[in-house]
Amino acid sequence: MSTRILLDTHALLWYDSEPDRLSATSRAVIQRRETIVLCSAASIYELWQKAMKPKSPIQPEHVESVLRHLPVYGFTLLPIETNHAANAAILKWSNRDPFDRIIAAQAIAEDCSIVTCDTAFKRLKNVRIVW
Repeated sequence: MSTRILLDTHALLWYDSEPDRLSATSRAVIQRRETIVLCSAASIYELWQKAMKPKSPIQPEHVESVLRHLPVYGFTLLPIETNHAANAAILKWSNRDPFDRIIAAQAIAEDCSIVTCDTAFKRLKNVRIVW
């Protein structure tokens, strides 16, 4: 049976550039043959947004590397569907970060766990976390 996971933005970036920053559990789940790894289109936007800021530790080449490696890793880019956007807007959660809200809504809609070390997601009862 396959496991479906959605990488939070930092997990996606770290897997590509600094995999040792991921927990051993996260790396193991991502690398299992039967794991279906999803990456949100919102994460790509978030990475580009951060890369375009002056003095950001995330540079355009980091985002380009992530995009180039998605198919190499066998990861699937998850588009933002209408139900994802609508559910993110009405999600009962105090977190106002639009990227976190989209990722949470996608994880709920797509029935997958989120790979993240962001403790804010723990406040959502219907979201499973892998870390």
